Amino acid sequence: MDLQRALQGGALSAKALLRARELGVCVRCCLRFADIDDLDVYACSEEKLVDAIHQYVKESGVLEFEPLEVAGCTCCVGVLNGAFHEKILADVQQLADKDDYDVKAFALNIKLPSVVLLREYSLLKFLRSDVENFPRKMPFDMKDVLKVTCRGG
Repeated sequence: MDLQRALQGGALSAKALLRARELGVCVRCCLRFADIDDLDVYACSEEKLVDAIHQYVKESGVLEFEPLEVAGCTCCVGVLNGAFHEKILADVQQLADKDDYDVKAFALNIKLPSVVLLREYSLLKFLRSDVENFPRKMPFDMKDVLKVTCRGG
């Protein structure tokens, strides 16, 4: 899978991508805003995604790009962060092992807090007024990204 091709085919310009990153938006939310629907892209590591975005912005001629470390995304509040998933899955695994369940396969259901949708709406409204030609389409669904990142691809 070619991350550069996915970014170039996405709905966000390098300038719009940079603006979203400046506002503390994580790489996976940036990809959602770019309407990238290839789930294999979201399964990549944070480091690989940040490197691909850095390369895309650099090739687009946007000079002031610095790869930002986004600790808590202003949109998803860290729900799409790989470290978040690892912690949850490790906790579930530990509980399953400790309680010695007969069944070793589980379905993990996660309900997104409504504040996440409110943050997404507010952030998109701001970006659409602040960045020229920012996409009007609703971004790729966060739940779909969450499913693929939690199971690791």
